[in-house]
Amino acid sequence: VKRLQLAYTEKEVPKQTPEDVERRNKLRQEQTLRLTEMARVKREDKLRALTSNLNALVELQAQLKGLKQKEAAPIVEKILALGVPDVKFLDKALAALARQLNEVRERHKTKGFEVEEVSAKITELMQVEEVQETDEALFPLVTVPDSQLSLEDLQAKRKQKMMKGAHDARIKEKKRKLEELEQRRREHEDDESLRTNDPQSWLTGARAQRLQLFQRFERRAKRKVMGSERRSAASNERMRAII
Repeated sequence: VKRLQLAYTEKEVPKQTPEDVERRNKLRQEQTLRLTEMARVKREDKLRALTSNLNALVELQAQLKGLKQKEAAPIVEKILALGVPDVKFLDKALAALARQLNEVRERHKTKGFEVEEVSAKITELMQVEEVQETDEALFPLVTVPDSQLSLEDLQAKRKQKMMKGAHDARIKEKKRKLEELEQRRREHEDDESLRTNDPQSWLTGARAQRLQLFQRFERRAKRKVMGSERRSAASNERMRAII
């Protein structure tokens, strides 16, 4: 078998100078600032909308007290227009909106932004803890032995088991997000404290992070070129086999 060596030009690994890395980091920082600003505006719009809806519903709830059914009809229409499916669910709707507002406010504060003060009533609503129903109340058949259940109950038990699994997964995910939010808040506070109290150490750490990013980029670029060379070598080997 005669083998031929085809023409091959070795590709050079592109090297990034510190200036190139600095320029890339600057572009990334500018993009990050733009995205941060967009997220800030979006959160503030949501805060205003939630606060406005809560204030309107609280006021309508106060107006609704003591009125007869005919007199309350116009107010009920306004309440329904604000997204409440039924007046009897007004308290639950207020509590849900208050929790949502509180979550957005906390997220906004962890990003280093100030939040506007709200009324005493809304503050009170935000401080009310969500009542969590127990698993026994939500899924009563899960813990009951199969021998004590009818055929219909067994089918219902299987459905409750699947629902309980999804329910537990949602609670776990919510807990994870809250822990991540708290971790980011602490890291942000520590970083701001270091930058304010010891700017030299903060600057040294920032430079070390920049160097790590630069080295990581170089390793990634090298792996990319090496992968391309392996693919080219494999392609050349197949061509030689064909010839």
